[in-house]
Amino acid sequence: MSAKCISCVKPVRPRQQGLLCDGCLRWQHRTCGTGISLTDYRTAVQNGDSIDWRCETCMSESIIPVAESTPVLFADSDINNSADNESTIYEAVADPPVINDHSVNEPDLPADPAALNESSILDPPAAVTFQILQDSTMKGRPKLVDSRGHCYNVKRRRPNATDWQCTIRRKLNPCRAAVIQRSDGTFHPGVHSHNHTSDVGAAISATITAKVKAKTVEDIFKPASAIVEEVLLEELTDAPCPALSKPEYIARAANRLRQKLRPKDPTTLDFEIEDDHIPDGFFVSDVKVRERRHIMFHA
Repeated sequence: MSAKCISCVKPVRPRQQGLLCDGCLRWQHRTCGTGISLTDYRTAVQNGDSIDWRCETCMSESIIPVAESTPVLFADSDINNSADNESTIYEAVADPPVINDHSVNEPDLPADPAALNESSILDPPAAVTFQILQDSTMKGRPKLVDSRGHCYNVKRRRPNATDWQCTIRRKLNPCRAAVIQRSDGTFHPGVHSHNHTSDVGAAISATITAKVKAKTVEDIFKPASAIVEEVLLEELTDAPCPALSKPEYIARAANRLRQKLRPKDPTTLDFEIEDDHIPDGFFVSDVKVRERRHIMFHA
């Protein structure tokens, strides 16, 4: 954001609370006479909502119907005190031509007025919730997922808080959205909003990945592809989940986790056999002859 302010002609920087005019698409500082309070601005940023705002130039150039502007431009006292103003008002607000009201209103309004549902307009937007999923990334690290489908990873851990940053970190236009997790378990979104769309089904995708890795560690002899298929049948619903990776990619990540848990290759003949990593009934015997060692398994 390097554009200049409409009012003070100074650059509008990222942390200076800039507002974009919906008419001319130019920027202006919030404190330069926009009429938007700090409380309304912070509420919109935290909820990810847009602010419908126009600059003074666009407001003056916009065409407002006379019938809508009359209650603002004229007061009741002015109408009662001046007969000239009264005639002027009635001349300005002319009677509209007679139109069949049924043909205009019936397609928009239901027959029963009680059928009008205003809950979607009056109810406040739902609060954003957060959920931490352990071992849900491909590298086995925790991931924070919000109810809107945005994902975060750990940026920094402090004594009393943990800073989470958005996982979309492009080189040219990285997302600066962040969340602060306090020591009491509460989450506080940062001042920056996301500059990209959310991933539908991000929470389900992270849950499936974490559950596959947990089962892979519990049963190291079961094929990873079978574990992935089992978890998908348990967690997936009829809802679309485009954020989910391909099953073969999830199985590949599980196999990489198993490789890290395997014992290291021996460098000498004096090594111990760990029975936990050998299937039951597969090991036969361990024979040492002179300077050689023979380990036999069932074919």
